[in-house]
Amino acid sequence: MSCYITEAFGKGFRSYSYHIQKDGKMVRRWDNAPHWPEMKTFPHHFHLHSEKEALECREFFAIDVLLEIRDLIKSEGC
Repeated sequence: MSCYITEAFGKGFRSYSYHIQKDGKMVRRWDNAPHWPEMKTFPHHFHLHSEKEALECREFFAIDVLLEIRDLIKSEGC
């Protein structure tokens, strides 16, 4: 399992992408790229196994992703 963290912030902005993959395939990704404007949680969203579909989610932080990885390891034995 691999995790890629990209985060940039400054005065008045924060951009992030947290990507988990296994065997070269996306498992999950959270980001705030502004390309799903119809979502209630815009720009925050979540991809599960596919970049083509996104789900609403709250703003995510690195600690949230680390907890998700911990849970994946426990449940899947990665």
